[in-house]
Amino acid sequence: MVKGIRTASKMKQMIIAALIMLFVIAPASAATLTVTPDSTTSGALVTIEGTGFGANEEVTITSTVTGFKIPVSGTDGRYAYSLVEFNISQENMSFSLSVREVENDMILKVKRFWWTPYWTIDENELGFIFTRDGATNTSTVTRGMPTPTGVYCVITVTGTAVAAPTVTGYVQNVTLNATITKKVTTDATGGFTDVIDTHGVPAGTYIINATNSTVYAEDTLTLSLCGDANKDGDVGAYDCVCIARYAAAIPGYDAETLNLNAADVDGSVGVTINDARYLARYLVGLETELNCPVPV
Repeated sequence: MVKGIRTASKMKQMIIAALIMLFVIAPASAATLTVTPDSTTSGALVTIEGTGFGANEEVTITSTVTGFKIPVSGTDGRYAYSLVEFNISQENMSFSLSVREVENDMILKVKRFWWTPYWTIDENELGFIFTRDGATNTSTVTRGMPTPTGVYCVITVTGTAVAAPTVTGYVQNVTLNATITKKVTTDATGGFTDVIDTHGVPAGTYIINATNSTVYAEDTLTLSLCGDANKDGDVGAYDCVCIARYAAAIPGYDAETLNLNAADVDGSVGVTINDARYLARYLVGLETELNCPVPV
């Protein structure tokens, strides 16, 4: 009888211990990250919402795009890419630009306001850090936190491409990887909402992740260039041709082959022949800006 009581008591203790362990070591609910809209043109406002993190804690949001191609001049091998109207909305934001297949002569030219001269930065100063990976011919410039806030008129990264390995001259393109990092604080429920201005941000598909070093969540954002109707990463005369052919209902120029959101450049609703005309005027300097719609 006593043995039976002891056995039952021991079993009860084991059940209680198992329940305690279940509640103590059970994994926290999975964090989530939602980007809205998940596809738009550079310059639009994008909302990032996170849930499932700890209450009132710091979360790091990192947005990375890789493989952005920058054309190289065939005469002198120079490359250049500009972030135009790049918006640093908060001090707790940093960015890095990494360019592959280049010589060790990267220069950053920063124009703070339209009426100020360019600052030419080619060494570690003003919070900018240059690094070099000789094995992959990669040069990187990083601006860490805190970053002076405001809309920067132009930030241009430039330098010289390496010589092409099999032909005389230079490589045709160099490859840019861009990373933007921002810190936010969650609310009492472990969630956060942050709005990002994508002005000046390179086009491409971004992997956006958020982490507090314990939990992790990610989503994607695809940014296209306003006017880049044929999705080749550039805005040029052939985009005018593609828009005109779409407007004329020519087979092969449709919503599958073209980016219609990027083709609607004149600020009206829908893609028409007027968008082709407007883009042509913009390319020759008769219009000052393109007006692609922003998804809601």
